[in-house]
Amino acid sequence: PPALDMTWVDHPCALRLSPGGPAQVISQFNQLPDNMVRAQIPFDIESELFKGQMVVYIRGLENSPSDIFNGRARTIQIAVQGKFKQEIPMDECVFGQALARPLSNLPSRWLLSLAVRVVRAFGEKYSMQLSSPAADRPYMLAPIALAAQAMSCEYEGDVQDIEGPLIENVSSMSIFPEGTTAPQRQKILSKIIKNHKKGKKNQTDVPVFDTERVWTFGFWQSQINFTTYKVDLGVGQFNLLKIMNGQPLCFCAQTRAGEVLFRIEIWHEQILAKAHEYYEERTRTEKQSRLPRRSSIDISKISRDLSSSFTRKVDSAIHDKR
Repeated sequence: PPALDMTWVDHPCALRLSPGGPAQVISQFNQLPDNMVRAQIPFDIESELFKGQMVVYIRGLENSPSDIFNGRARTIQIAVQGKFKQEIPMDECVFGQALARPLSNLPSRWLLSLAVRVVRAFGEKYSMQLSSPAADRPYMLAPIALAAQAMSCEYEGDVQDIEGPLIENVSSMSIFPEGTTAPQRQKILSKIIKNHKKGKKNQTDVPVFDTERVWTFGFWQSQINFTTYKVDLGVGQFNLLKIMNGQPLCFCAQTRAGEVLFRIEIWHEQILAKAHEYYEERTRTEKQSRLPRRSSIDISKISRDLSSSFTRKVDSAIHDKR
């Protein structure tokens, strides 16, 4: 987790690209330590599969831009733009939430079941896959080409600016007619992906993210308030501070095989203490597991030595009685 004494410039939130060694690299003007980045300011990203820029806008911060949020219900907007380093079929690249360990203090079973049904219904048009909230590693993932509320693919020199409202533009893809809107793109792609999954013949092949064009994705939602860490699904509010078990909300993009495009964490100051508590406990457990243990041969030898010692004492006692 981030350091306890670190100053958070986006208080009470903090953005961090998940630590992952060489799998992900970031850079931002006046780069913050510990892979931290500032909200509302673009930063460069690079992974084994993707290279480009990202900007995360969060509602409710001192510097939240009015042109992103005024007149809109959204509480967050994420824009990602860049090039893929290798071709990836669109049904093989997913986006969403993927946590590293279980949630805790979950609400009552009936309320949780109702919330799951609401989320499943909401995500149906995105072909979302949703784990049980009680899973060891909960996730909510959908193909990135369906999850994006705005998507464009453009050639160099004709690329839109990600520091503002995002525009749908997929006219350079032959499967879409001119002027295709985001809902139309999602509907067309969803049908192609579902037909491919069912193995239907004479169907359009699933398109790929190519390496020639610049791809732009826009994601936003209004259910989660990141400054309070509360989610409103319409059937009730959930305080995420109580159930996240010391781990942050995150937005990740990866292949179904687990190769990472990017993974950004959105921390809240009130989960930091729990995060350090878990981390310290895990560190102690790992250290204990690495302590040298006697092998079965050593234990067997000890048993033989104890047995011989006991036998000698018995023999000595018998001899003394004689």
